[in-house]
Amino acid sequence: MFKNILVPLDGSALSEKALSVATALAKTFAAKITLLHNISTSSYAYIAAPLSGEAYQQMVESDVLNSSDYLKKIEQRLHDCGVTQTQTQVAEGIPTAAIRIGVKDGADLIVMATHGRTGLSRTIFGSVADEVVHSVNIPVLLVSDQQPELEPGGCVPAFHRILVPLDGSTLALQALPIASALAQAAGAEVVLLDVLPQSALVGEEFATSNAGWAGRYLNEAAHTLPHDIASDTVVSSGNVGEGIVREAVERDCDLIVMTTHGRSGFSRMRLGSVADQVLVHAPMPLLLLHGESSPAAN
Repeated sequence: MFKNILVPLDGSALSEKALSVATALAKTFAAKITLLHNISTSSYAYIAAPLSGEAYQQMVESDVLNSSDYLKKIEQRLHDCGVTQTQTQVAEGIPTAAIRIGVKDGADLIVMATHGRTGLSRTIFGSVADEVVHSVNIPVLLVSDQQPELEPGGCVPAFHRILVPLDGSTLALQALPIASALAQAAGAEVVLLDVLPQSALVGEEFATSNAGWAGRYLNEAAHTLPHDIASDTVVSSGNVGEGIVREAVERDCDLIVMTTHGRSGFSRMRLGSVADQVLVHAPMPLLLLHGESSPAAN
């Protein structure tokens, strides 16, 4: 399934939280991990004295050497955890541009950490993860700062239960093939969830009808999964983003897989984004997939 996993790093403890999930996936699919460290040369502009061409080049070379040493240490950690196919890459310039180059070079999955900023702070300060999600056409697995640290000496967090939120749309259903492939490879259970918004529950008869429809819809979706995958279905209600996080936590899921419209900027602020809510509040990784949208049936 996944053959080349790209992991962008910036030297921080937060960015390295992506390593445990990338390690799990690499071992599951016998995939290669490409470690990317980006040097932002724009920071040189804040040095008081103007840099000569030679001084500038020396600073770049020093940063490249430091980045290479850093990546070698991370690479050794991966080898110690049983990931033998690795590659390191040091890039200069804008981080998202370097990541897009990695995608062109054959990466088929990006695993990266994010602070999960939303709303005005995202619009003003920007987010590398946000830019990546909206500028590449491959899956992006985001690990938020709520992701717990690995146990001492631990290498791989096992995937036991994968949550797939569905809403009756073909967009949401496009998450099922990847979720089922992950579940088969890891021996995990799949939980299919439909969170009915309050507007669908006005009036007892209407609420009962919608809940019944959602249950049948989830059962039909579950029957499309391979027979060797254990599955469960859940119909919940309330705020959709909060409901996804609540059910993921209560059912001890360790991965959420969902498709996204990919809204960003002021459109995101105005219309809201379920994926944003999930990323900010979920203590487990979120795998985002791009898909062709259609209206939700419910």
